[in-house]
Amino acid sequence: MRLSFTKSILVIFLLFLVCLVLCCERQIEKAEKEELAVDTEKSEELLDYKIVNKEDYSYLNTPRMAYRIVLEAENLPIKEHMERTAKKIWENGNKNWKEFTVFMYLPEMDTKSTAFYIAEFRPHGLIKSETQDYALYGTKWWKEDEESVKNASEKQEAGESKTPHAEIQYTIINEEKLGSIKTMIDIRLESEVNEDTIIKIANELKRDGRSHFQRIFINYYLPEMEVGKGAWALSHFNPDLEVDIIGLSKDEKAELLEKTSSYEGNTIGRWLDNSPYSGGIVTISKNADNLKIYKKYSDGSESVKNLLEKMVNGQKHWIEENNTFGEYYLLNNDGSLSIYDTEGLVMTMKRVK
Repeated sequence: MRLSFTKSILVIFLLFLVCLVLCCERQIEKAEKEELAVDTEKSEELLDYKIVNKEDYSYLNTPRMAYRIVLEAENLPIKEHMERTAKKIWENGNKNWKEFTVFMYLPEMDTKSTAFYIAEFRPHGLIKSETQDYALYGTKWWKEDEESVKNASEKQEAGESKTPHAEIQYTIINEEKLGSIKTMIDIRLESEVNEDTIIKIANELKRDGRSHFQRIFINYYLPEMEVGKGAWALSHFNPDLEVDIIGLSKDEKAELLEKTSSYEGNTIGRWLDNSPYSGGIVTISKNADNLKIYKKYSDGSESVKNLLEKMVNGQKHWIEENNTFGEYYLLNNDGSLSIYDTEGLVMTMKRVK
């Protein structure tokens, strides 16, 4: 009797174990299906692409890399999917770059021209994610809305008379017109300005015999900048006015100059670095023990490094300590500071007080 009772208990326990195992297997299977569904959903949000160019543009001992990719798209992709794709590219072996940029193009776009989408990364993650619709103009991807163009143009022209003339002098370097559809203008500014001044200049240029153009693209260059190698700022009537200051604005420059007015030792000089989206003030100072270079950027970050002094062919080269890129600084007779690497001149920075 006791043996039969024991067997019954054992059978019940075994049945409980079987039920428990089956329940666990079902839970694991359910979790795997949910994980697979999430992974499938995420993979569907990643866009197919082809890398057409990888450009290492490191300088000042700062590792920099840019990818230019063409999306394999049949329809216009949404910004969120492009951003996730850019993050995936950055995460896939590109986190070690101090500055990493992804330029995205659509099929048949010129990959040497303006990108449709730009993502910029720093070691801590994404700092910029934006689409540039005007880059699609003249391609099959451009969607023309005649009514919105007409309304925007009428609205802009109605307000033009209220726009005062720009207070700063500028010179038109070049202008290319495409019928009555668009015009592209390169202008030279005397110095940095604020966004309000750019708006005034843009409206002034449009008002001066260009109101009939549907699109007006304007590139702004500073005195020391070479046309065609990156503008200091952009403005576009697309058809509404859009402004993008790529270098340091007047206010940013003033703020940085104030923050870099005093460093340890005797200041040899300060120079303006107008690199796109990462400009700042470079300061070199000297004390009894060493020579230092300070770089204060517009995003608030700062780097400090020791400089080594070396005479080469009668010229004094300043080289950053532990530099692995073969770069050096050269002080010019006019007070400007040039940066060279193994291939030649990289850039020249204007001296500031």
